[in-house]
Amino acid sequence: MKYLFTVWLRDPSLPEDDPEFEWPACLVIEGASESSAQAWGDHLSQRYARTSVQTVVRSTTEVLETSRAPGLGELPVVRVGEEATDDEIGW
Repeated sequence: MKYLFTVWLRDPSLPEDDPEFEWPACLVIEGASESSAQAWGDHLSQRYARTSVQTVVRSTTEVLETSRAPGLGELPVVRVGEEATDDEIGW
């Protein structure tokens, strides 16, 4: 199954009124269950947060075929267990 994973990140180096202070990132995660997709998305976003000095605020996962988010066909697809690079994900 495919899931839409959305994570909200915060850049603590910016002032709170800056539009880039808190921002969402989305990707599609292919996995056996929603919980495995959530866990893998959290793993990837925590890795990114550590290397880019960002803070993970929250994350969500939803079944892709029921999502109403725009631009789903444009998002990167990562399989659970695949250590996609930050460039492949497009953070």
